[in-house]
Amino acid sequence: MNKQQKRLLALTITLLTSLNSLELNAAPITYTGSKGQYTVDREAGTYKGSKVYIYEKNKEIFQDSFVNTPAFAAKPTTPEVKYGLITDKCIGSACLGMTFGQLKAKLGNKVNYKVGQFMVDIDAVQVIQDGKVQYEICYGAGEKLRDKDKITCLSTTNGYYRTKEGVGPSTSLIQAQKIYGRATVSYNTDNESREELKFSKLPKGYQRIWFRPQSKSEGYAGIYADWRKAYNQTNRFKPDAYIWQVMINKE
Repeated sequence: MNKQQKRLLALTITLLTSLNSLELNAAPITYTGSKGQYTVDREAGTYKGSKVYIYEKNKEIFQDSFVNTPAFAAKPTTPEVKYGLITDKCIGSACLGMTFGQLKAKLGNKVNYKVGQFMVDIDAVQVIQDGKVQYEICYGAGEKLRDKDKITCLSTTNGYYRTKEGVGPSTSLIQAQKIYGRATVSYNTDNESREELKFSKLPKGYQRIWFRPQSKSEGYAGIYADWRKAYNQTNRFKPDAYIWQVMINKE
């Protein structure tokens, strides 16, 4: 079998019987036939059958029988997740409804905890790993989070954590609205002027997820027509606007 025929094997190999569990990882495979050994640069799979036919311009030019089972590449595994997952119930290992004690048992001695003020009327326990705040457990100001207390609010500004669509802290608003639809930013002076962010096509089940935006250069992400209004809302935002914080709340 010449080089041209071997190349045709890679392009036009046809099995006498059907393929089983064809995998799309494009890995080369090698098999030994009665007339020699051949490497096939095509999708790996498990073949059930004993012969191959090779064609050129619909004309059979070669056939051979399997002597041994092809040495197929391993089945592709699910890619390792490179980020912590945000859902409407969890940020990483912390989930709404679990107790603080359950979370501590789950995380073991890998983390440290630091108590501090989160915002007006809200305190938080920071969960710190490798010197970085992973997320915060929020609760009422002046209270103490005990091991038996259930987690009702979580927040993160750590870009390691993202939704399954890849959106999280540090994601630009330009990119986020390509995934979740048109972005609307707003603030209300009666709500301490905290800027909020909503998307027009947020997936069902994400109602508990709150996004807060920011501009890398000028604070507010939005471009507002009249700053004197108590409430402002707009679909216009600065080019460097990004998601600064993601929160999930039981309520």
